[in-house]
Amino acid sequence: MSDYAADPSRARETADTAYIHDVAIVGLGPVGQVLALLLARHGHDVVVVEKQAEPYPLPRAVHYDGDISRALDGLGLADFMAEFSSASDIY
Repeated sequence: MSDYAADPSRARETADTAYIHDVAIVGLGPVGQVLALLLARHGHDVVVVEKQAEPYPLPRAVHYDGDISRALDGLGLADFMAEFSSASDIY
């Protein structure tokens, strides 16, 4: 076991200034964003890597269910989502 694994407080910066994080997420799409926020709010040190400089300009998700709605609400995004989404009886 390395010293870093034995003592997580030492895992932040190594001698060569490379950083060690609890979680690395590749891609900052809708799923990556929510995952990064949820993990960070639970105390994890998260790094996100995204190759695009700007967010994708077109919608990628056209439907979300009750579980996703509760996750977004838990992140404080319910009011934001209500600004541009609407309920539907069909999918």
